[in-house]
Amino acid sequence: MLRRSVYLALTVVSCGMLGCSFNQAKVSPAPVALTLDILGVTRVDLETQNARHRIYLSWPQIADASLYEVIRRLDGRPASVQTARTETAWVDDALIAGQGAGYKVQALSSKSQVLTVSDEKSVTLLASEVAPPTGLKPSNNAVLDVGDVPTFSWDRMDDAQWYYVSVVRANDDRLVYSAMTSSTSIKFGERSPLQLEKFPGILPVESGAGLERGVVHKWTVSSVRTTGGSDPSRVTAIDVRASELQRFSVGG
Repeated sequence: MLRRSVYLALTVVSCGMLGCSFNQAKVSPAPVALTLDILGVTRVDLETQNARHRIYLSWPQIADASLYEVIRRLDGRPASVQTARTETAWVDDALIAGQGAGYKVQALSSKSQVLTVSDEKSVTLLASEVAPPTGLKPSNNAVLDVGDVPTFSWDRMDDAQWYYVSVVRANDDRLVYSAMTSSTSIKFGERSPLQLEKFPGILPVESGAGLERGVVHKWTVSSVRTTGGSDPSRVTAIDVRASELQRFSVGG
């Protein structure tokens, strides 16, 4: 069988009394696939202990798209457009713990023509069940020797797949270090073993300024329960619950 290459052009032959002419008519390229990324987040507020539930959606920019419609399907209800926006992200905070929904996004042209539609993705919000970590070291109001680089540690918690560590300055809450790990300890400044690449703002992992002598710092660690496995790229929902804040300083 002879295989021929497919070109994005169509040759049109027109014949008349003066002979035949050849014109090439352009064929529109296939639409770019619209891939929807989705993550359900349950976060328990450290001060109020109230759980907040959000579903984060993100998708790529599509050429010639003027608008994106997010379509949501809840169990027992017909699918409906929830928002129409020019941005390529949206946060849904209308669901409750344990509730699931299916989402898809369609890109529209300036003439309201549908350019492409994503596949539907479903997510179920976790109800908050994971416990906050205990046994934190350095413990509250610890004073470390000058030049010490602390190793933060805590007890392993049932149902927690990951732990999220955050260190801030007490006087202005400036972030100086954050990391996510599956172990129960991490040394200040070490590169984070894990991160949510598709939604880096949910649990940001970064190293900022170093520890300052004589300055009080606060640190906390959160238990993170997941669905979709322990691979961050496959996680569809997380439940985050933080420990109490612990204070420490280096050199008094």
